[in-house]
Amino acid sequence: MRTRIESKRRIARREAAGLLVAFTLVAASPVVLAQTEVAVGVLFSDPDAAEPSAVFRGLELAAHQLAAAGLPVRLLAEDPAPDAAAAALRLIADSGVVAIVGAGTSGDTIRAAEAHAIPRSIVMISPAATAPALTDLAADHGRDFLFRTVAPDTLQGRVAGTLAAERWDTAAILHVDNQYGAGLAEHFRAAYEAAGGRVVAQVGHPEPTSDSYAAELRTALAGGPDVVAAYGYSRHAEVYVREAAETFGFRTF
Repeated sequence: MRTRIESKRRIARREAAGLLVAFTLVAASPVVLAQTEVAVGVLFSDPDAAEPSAVFRGLELAAHQLAAAGLPVRLLAEDPAPDAAAAALRLIADSGVVAIVGAGTSGDTIRAAEAHAIPRSIVMISPAATAPALTDLAADHGRDFLFRTVAPDTLQGRVAGTLAAERWDTAAILHVDNQYGAGLAEHFRAAYEAAGGRVVAQVGHPEPTSDSYAAELRTALAGGPDVVAAYGYSRHAEVYVREAAETFGFRTF
């Protein structure tokens, strides 16, 4: 439980940093300086959840700190589903935001940035978009309106693979079968094998959450790996980490 709480605290601090950076990038604008309250868009799901996520706690912390410094910020949230570009347009055209924090996925971030944020010169900063494509997005060449506060998959996978090889000789990879999971898995594998590790299995699973991952775990664990490198979402891990321990007696992730 301590690890989970500490992780949420780190996420909240990162979201606060994201808003602080976004505000700093636009604060010198004459339009912003002329306003008594600055509207900042939030492009994330579930802004009205009963228990606010770390994302929104972090953003509220940043808004509170900015207000205390004499820079009042009003947060306006839009759910990026099912159309992130349309949600971004509502924030920009209807709400008049000067910056957008989000989105939660690389695909949503790119769609919103390309369609509306970049063409309308709106700073957009994501604390969660890890796709390497954001680094060199063609639509942002010479514009520099798109940013992120999280390391890209290329770096995350390389660091994880290098560190894992220092401790474990063999590994299996379990990943959600989409661009995010498959990309991280490949970057991990390349670094792990380059450092002398041996991958005994690489197993993908569908993005929708399943009640059981027994078949995928059986395949991943068949070669007796020292560790399983898992790349997916917390809703997947909550199922297969427990199932790995209870059904297969495996606990090293």
